[in-house]
Amino acid sequence: MPARYTRALAPAFARQLASEQLKWIAGLHRAGLGKEPWALDPQMRERNTFSLYHGTARLLDVKFKKGNGEELVFWAAQAYGDAGTPSASAYASLMKAWPIKEAAGLEVLCREYLAKAIDTADVSKYQNRKEGYWQNRLALSYGGNWDLKKDWLIFDREVVLGFANEEEATKAFAPVREKYEKVVKDLQAADPVRFGSADLKIGNEVDLLALGPTNELVCIELKHGTNAAGVCWGPVQVSAYRELLEPALPQVLEGIQRLVQQKVALGLLPPAALLWVPEEKLSGVQAVLAVAEPNPRSDCWKSLELVQERLGAAKVSVVSVTQTEGGIAKEALGPKGKD
Repeated sequence: MPARYTRALAPAFARQLASEQLKWIAGLHRAGLGKEPWALDPQMRERNTFSLYHGTARLLDVKFKKGNGEELVFWAAQAYGDAGTPSASAYASLMKAWPIKEAAGLEVLCREYLAKAIDTADVSKYQNRKEGYWQNRLALSYGGNWDLKKDWLIFDREVVLGFANEEEATKAFAPVREKYEKVVKDLQAADPVRFGSADLKIGNEVDLLALGPTNELVCIELKHGTNAAGVCWGPVQVSAYRELLEPALPQVLEGIQRLVQQKVALGLLPPAALLWVPEEKLSGVQAVLAVAEPNPRSDCWKSLELVQERLGAAKVSVVSVTQTEGGIAKEALGPKGKD
């Protein structure tokens, strides 16, 4: 069975989110919650779910339920409802199934909950200004705030391809994982002082997915410059993601087409984003390691160079992303990082 990439919402749910009574849900990330305009990132998930992320913390899921009547189900991890947390009271009031007519009046309660959930979230998810923070920054700068001058159109994050069952998932991913874990082990055996001996397990979750200007799919592994080991092994991880995505491109494109159309309709991507969605096929997969706020003095650049050499034809593009007064600066990095 082929892989699946299904992020678009069911049409009935998408229509509800576009309606006058519920369109505020798709605009919650613009409600001025948190200290920055990128504190919340809206995404669609599998199983017909609209989610709001604060870095790597998922603060709220909204689901659509049809039974005796149409309902919206609000859900978040129990940690945000634990006694004594800032969000506990609002959590207890919000997290249940609401008939559509009642859900239409929940905007104030949702804002209250999200503002307090931001204060409840673990600092490592966003407030430490590392990988979670930069996931939000990039997903919004190259997503909702994208324009045709930018060479990435980011449309999804924390992406795992779906399969019919665990057996199919293992059949697709196990050979890829083994191939790239062997790259790690070979480098460690050749230079244990530099590369250590700790096991590195290759996962199957892509940090960010984007479209490029020539119909390419761009899979992005994001690391913060303080994470030297992450920067070193990032090319191995994103090379594995590229290899997993390549045979699934027809299914991925079909999912992208539906997802981007819905995001444009809900105001989550600008209308021009439709111009970058291929009609027939993706031209290939570009693998990118993005290093946020790179440290030019780190020894990780030498390790990264050796990893890229070992990957050979599978080596990846490396870019830096940094904060500027005007927003974000993105530039290509050479094999030795920023000289």
